[in-house]
Amino acid sequence: MAGLPQERMSLGYNGLDQVNTMAVAGKTFVAKTEYTTPLGDVLRTRVGPAGKQLITSREFDEQTRRPLRTVHDQEVGETSTARISDVRTAYDQSGNILKITDAQGANPTAATTDTQCFAYDYLRRMTDAWTSAKADDCGAPAAREPSRRSAARIRTGRRTRSTLPATARRGQARRHR
Repeated sequence: MAGLPQERMSLGYNGLDQVNTMAVAGKTFVAKTEYTTPLGDVLRTRVGPAGKQLITSREFDEQTRRPLRTVHDQEVGETSTARISDVRTAYDQSGNILKITDAQGANPTAATTDTQCFAYDYLRRMTDAWTSAKADDCGAPAAREPSRRSAARIRTGRRTRSTLPATARRGQARRHR
């Protein structure tokens, strides 16, 4: 096709016909995939060569199946791993994402943790998004950070104004008609 060289791709399946390994041209890039039972959500993957695999593990809410946590670890040799990141997601009762916290490294600090915060209106439309300076804390609305983005809407749902922070686009507000 369009002058691209042909490659042989192979897929391995488990007893429930779910893909658990993948290889291209004889080189395995997904060495193992584990699923939750009985719903089949991807629980853990191992990508790359043995001894250097990237291991991604996921946790889900049992009732809603929403992803709550994703952990990335790197194999170091054959017996240990090193933490790359730990991403946690928090939701409100309606399922809107309230915050996403990404803690980097084995011993995360405030400097290596990024927390994205979100706010919604009564129709579940995002009205604010900002990055918190405090690890894993979105704080009260008055304490929001300068990276905040917001949008104002009229009752019909049409966006009337969006505001960028002063550090991005010199604090411009744009009117929408």
